[in-house]
Amino acid sequence: MKRSQKIMSLAAAAVMAFSCAPSMAVDTFAHADSTVYTAGGFSKKEITLMNKMKELIKNYDGSEVNIEDYNLSCDDLWTLYNAVIYNEPSMYQAHPGSIYVNYESEDHVQSFAINFRYNERRKSAMQAEIDEFVDALMAGVRDEWTDAEKVLYVHDYIAAECDYYSGKSTLKGRNIYEAFVKGSSVCVGYAMGFQYIMDLMDIPCMCVTSETHIWNMVKLGDNWYHVDVTWDDPEKITENLVFHEMLLLSEYALDNYSEPHEPWDYGMTADSNKYDNFFWLDSASQMTYSDNYWYYTNLGGLYRYSFKTEKEELLYEFSEDDVWKADTGKYWSISFGQVCESGGKIYFNTSAKIKCYDPKTGKISIACAPKLQKGQQIFDISLEDNRLLIYAGTGLDNTAEKTFAFDIGK
Repeated sequence: MKRSQKIMSLAAAAVMAFSCAPSMAVDTFAHADSTVYTAGGFSKKEITLMNKMKELIKNYDGSEVNIEDYNLSCDDLWTLYNAVIYNEPSMYQAHPGSIYVNYESEDHVQSFAINFRYNERRKSAMQAEIDEFVDALMAGVRDEWTDAEKVLYVHDYIAAECDYYSGKSTLKGRNIYEAFVKGSSVCVGYAMGFQYIMDLMDIPCMCVTSETHIWNMVKLGDNWYHVDVTWDDPEKITENLVFHEMLLLSEYALDNYSEPHEPWDYGMTADSNKYDNFFWLDSASQMTYSDNYWYYTNLGGLYRYSFKTEKEELLYEFSEDDVWKADTGKYWSISFGQVCESGGKIYFNTSAKIKCYDPKTGKISIACAPKLQKGQQIFDISLEDNRLLIYAGTGLDNTAEKTFAFDIGK
């Protein structure tokens, strides 16, 4: 399944595509904790078998297991296996698309064995690379953050670091290694990567699946919410552009979105609408945290939000010259302004300039005005050491057409 979203300009519509479909259907899910999968409604006997599968995978044990007394069909066994595979992100050594099955008929499986995609040595090397990514991500987490802030941060980090895999392979992009290290994944890698980090943060999280898509549910306080990082990662636009339309949604909001998700199976409900119209909804910038505030842009300008005071502040209002032109007489209806923090100061881009906000004085100044060629606009910025990299182009397909580097503090 592909998701297409129309981004309206002030005078006309411009269409951008968002992909989210694995080539292999995922047909169940379960909420995984250390011992059982309860949210999927599995019986105690099924949970026993699923725990056996987890044990086999953990130990790289490919021996055949007799399960005649379970009276499972091939489809039943595949359902249980998928529930394990898609809710145990660290067990990516198991093959996601195949399992050895011995049966006298498709309605009665006699035995099965786990097929492995990676051996123990290979996985150990892969895990070391995964750990590097995770360490870098976790280094940005602050002790004072609420769980909602942690979810926001992880959502944006993964969306910015991972691109959607659009190749033809049915194996690539379907585990956390592909998402975190290769930086390319289908929705399976996005969702399992998000769950992997949530597990590290002790925030309850599960994978939710429809026939052709997978996303997450996460629990904050007493309430569950939907999070779909894949749909919030705009494909082939700019490197750091991150949408927030699928972040901590209620069931009602997800089901009534302009392009709703397909029907899904799960055992939890998402009734709270606390975040359905939250401050981040209209922002396409990666959120930047500094001194108790989250900084971001939307078409209105540069804003900041405090979870402590629950207040949003407009710091700089975009003028007509600041926003992004689409075609003659037309403007994009999203902000391509990204935000970076360095030395306590906040840097952000308009369509033609880099500006700096100083929280101590409250003043906005021009930090850099690169010499753009005719028709060029600034579509993205990023921070590398003490250099601010500026990506400019005449359109979204060539945003790196000309790159500037601005040394902060000089």
